[in-house]
Amino acid sequence: MTPDIIARNREIGVGQDETVLAYCASGTRSTIAWALGQAGTQPADDLIAAARAGGYDISHMRGILSASYA
Repeated sequence: MTPDIIARNREIGVGQDETVLAYCASGTRSTIAWALGQAGTQPADDLIAAARAGGYDISHMRGILSASYA
């Protein structure tokens, strides 16, 4: 994930009034792309909890997810 890809994924999601679906074989990359795109807009714990509810453990990303949340 590069900053440009993260920004583009976020732009796509924010610019839609409908649900946006992403696909990868396991769902992990899509979950990470979503979480990175949401970083700074909500607490890292909320992002981690949402991913966990979908079956993905991204707790190892807590630092980067919380780095830009004010």
